[in-house]
Amino acid sequence: MTKDSKPIYEDIRNKIVSLEYAPGTQLREVDLSEQYKVSRTPMRDVLKKLEEEDLIEVRSQRGTYVTRIDLKKLKDLMFIRYSTEFALMSELQKTLTEGQINILEGKLDRLRDVLHQCAGNEQEAANLYFEKDNELHQAIYGMVGRESVLDLLNDSFPYYARYRVLTGFTDENHLAKAIATHEALIAALESKDETALKNAVHYHNYSGLEGIEDTKLHHPDYFVED
Repeated sequence: MTKDSKPIYEDIRNKIVSLEYAPGTQLREVDLSEQYKVSRTPMRDVLKKLEEEDLIEVRSQRGTYVTRIDLKKLKDLMFIRYSTEFALMSELQKTLTEGQINILEGKLDRLRDVLHQCAGNEQEAANLYFEKDNELHQAIYGMVGRESVLDLLNDSFPYYARYRVLTGFTDENHLAKAIATHEALIAALESKDETALKNAVHYHNYSGLEGIEDTKLHHPDYFVED
């Protein structure tokens, strides 16, 4: 992907994640090229990258569409992240220092600040939350020298992030609850209690499935049929 096409890719990806381009929406290459004032060649590169991330699909003879959310894939992604994070945080828990605790508490404070900084603007709050959440996880992964593992996990993050937006993640109460799962996570790390850590990591990764049936009921066209 060229330097010029990267902002276009990021803008379209953000529109998919924020559900401005909802699951099932058709994206026409010629219309997008005109909208972003680029030729069709760089636009094809952008769409190819989005297809690799499973955010869009090309249907033969029918066109290009934003993918619907596959709950099986979503649960598989959660399982991969949970398994990885528990192994990694168990390793960190055994060696966690007072200095590292202070760093994590500082990152947690930045996460808490999101609700105050973006009061009244739910979408801005969600975007800032994702940014500060990533910074917290970068710190955790960095403390055990596993930054590249987080990069691999983040490659699938947009697919999961749009589901969080769909389930009300732009709502202040949902954001507050998500922040609370991180507070429990850091507290479990500090406790040196591996069982508490396992429970905290599990809830942190799987709490997004709460209310999934209601979500499917209200947005049946957004999901792959069972």
